[in-house]
Amino acid sequence: RHLIGPGDWDVEQAATRPGLGIVFSRNEDGRSALYRMPLPGSRTQKSARPVRLFGPQGRIVEFDVDRAGRRLAMLWGDSTRPADVWVLDLKTGGKVAVTRALAGGVDPERLERAELLEYQAPDGMTIRAFYLPPAALRLSLPAPVIVAAHGGPDLQSFDEFNPKLQALSQAGFAVLAPNYRGSSGYGREFLDSNNKAWGGRDLEDLRAGVKY
Repeated sequence: RHLIGPGDWDVEQAATRPGLGIVFSRNEDGRSALYRMPLPGSRTQKSARPVRLFGPQGRIVEFDVDRAGRRLAMLWGDSTRPADVWVLDLKTGGKVAVTRALAGGVDPERLERAELLEYQAPDGMTIRAFYLPPAALRLSLPAPVIVAAHGGPDLQSFDEFNPKLQALSQAGFAVLAPNYRGSSGYGREFLDSNNKAWGGRDLEDLRAGVKY
């Protein structure tokens, strides 16, 4: 057994077809990226590097490749739109949505897109968070901040559509969704860094995000 492909982020799903190689998705900082690489044992596998097909952007919930290995269907969405079925042409890279889950009359271009922030906890650990700015300064300057802390605590905040957070943003709140220590998606060491300190170190990470 040996490791194939890049190992710095979690691979969430993979598929293979004759003549296509391996297509796989990775969770990169709570956003999905799609790659293609040759099959192990092929003549090009040792020298070829994975080619990025899409992202990192939004979240790929699931995907599948057609039998010919020409097109890929994925259930994908981001902070401005719920997950829809998109079809990706594996040769040209073009993609098109074939469903529309967003309520009629809602323009995703008018919703706030999540920004990926990086800040330091009091002990120097790097914490990453998704941030939705207020759509308008309706309440105060600076805008009041709402912290959206995911559960678990070993879960993760993603670049995905959350109608409650978008509603708060439209109402004039700033929304911060941190992946504090103990969150998944950043390796075992980061996941275990909150052991025996639940509700302590993670709370410090949340406070540091508000201060930032």
